[in-house]
Amino acid sequence: PVAVDTGLGLGWGLGWGIEQIESGRLIWHWGNNPGYRAFEIASVQTGNGFVMMTNSDNGLALAQPITAQLLPGTHKLFQFYMLHDGSVSFACKVFNQLS
Repeated sequence: PVAVDTGLGLGWGLGWGIEQIESGRLIWHWGNNPGYRAFEIASVQTGNGFVMMTNSDNGLALAQPITAQLLPGTHKLFQFYMLHDGSVSFACKVFNQLS
């Protein structure tokens, strides 16, 4: 993986985010389109994970509590600025204001 934010233990690998936690590695990815949000995460070691697709601009708010229930532990990936303030999120907000 290519290090993205060493303070958060995050990297990129072939299109997937990689989070290093105490129990191993997690792969994750998200998607933003105006009016829709998606998120997926899985443990490399156990294969446990989930895929979430929502029809709401606020859909990513569900990702952290669901992850906490299914993959216990601290998940610093939710502090990553791209999930909240990245250029794609900004573009979706602008598009929604114009339409």
